[in-house]
Amino acid sequence: MAAKLRLYLLEEAKPGMVLGADVVSARGKIMLSANTILTDGMIQRLSCWGFTGIVIIEDDAESPALRNKKRADRVVFNAQYDQTVTIVKKAFEHIRMFKEIPFEQIREVTDDTVMALIGTPGALGYLHSLRSIDNYTFQHSVNVAIIVGVLCKWLDRGEEETKELIFAGLLHDIGKALVPPEILNKPGKLTPPEMGIMKRHATLGYEAARKAAILNRDVLKGIWQHHERLDGSGYPQGIGGEEVAFSAKIVAIADIYDAMTSDRVYRNRLTPFAAIKTLFESMFDKLDAAICTVFLSNLKDYFVGTAVNLTDGRLGEIIYMDGLAWDRITVKTADGECIELHENHDIQIDVFFYA
Repeated sequence: MAAKLRLYLLEEAKPGMVLGADVVSARGKIMLSANTILTDGMIQRLSCWGFTGIVIIEDDAESPALRNKKRADRVVFNAQYDQTVTIVKKAFEHIRMFKEIPFEQIREVTDDTVMALIGTPGALGYLHSLRSIDNYTFQHSVNVAIIVGVLCKWLDRGEEETKELIFAGLLHDIGKALVPPEILNKPGKLTPPEMGIMKRHATLGYEAARKAAILNRDVLKGIWQHHERLDGSGYPQGIGGEEVAFSAKIVAIADIYDAMTSDRVYRNRLTPFAAIKTLFESMFDKLDAAICTVFLSNLKDYFVGTAVNLTDGRLGEIIYMDGLAWDRITVKTADGECIELHENHDIQIDVFFYA
């Protein structure tokens, strides 16, 4: 049974209540984790930090045993995730120094750790609280691999194909290890010449993968073509339609969703709903409509029941979300009003709290 979450104004919070979602700062830092039992000191600190509302698990909604299991699952997920990010970071350092991909190490983490991560209930939701500007490139590679793996499950792809596509997701940006750091980490907008160099990462990654004797065509094309678009507007080749491999189509969707919902050196993260809007608007010309449809229709299950902060300052809970119409979201506010966001364009979701 899913936890019943309720939004509380901070002034209503009492010691002993259990947080139903991470309390996250504007910069994405987790100040208190979901399932934390509140104390007077914690409530006072939240007030000092400027928080006005929190998400609480209703007392009768979840047994202590289930709550403890979810907490344990989260601890295991975070540990495996951190381990995977570290391995990917070392792989980038290796290719930057030696111009070769540590093939066996990446293959092992694909077959073992990432396959375990995608089997964790709520995996995609957890990613939203595991964000770091400093580790963006490495976390992004891991996140794309996890999203690809979960999407493969939704698409009913076989285990071996799923592993290959996860492998492509982990390696899709490996060519960035060969891009000059001053361009890769530039905090401002890239100049046209710098953007030209940045766009070479897809080809550089493809060439490095071929040298590493990665012979699987799906993996190679997933790396080379993940910025191609079905209307021919992408790069590096500007191909379109059926010339774009399935592996590239699925990696592209995962890449866009994660990039938009991550903090970057030049902008703060956007909400998942802004990313969903972009995917929806691109699924009829640039992206594969069939894959997008499956992704969006399943993604809504992660957000129904999610607590949100609206742009008018009110707290609310998503009670309905149409997976095939990105803007058809119904939010019930803490004071009991139901708002159809597609009919109230002046009110949007500002912050969400994933449990």
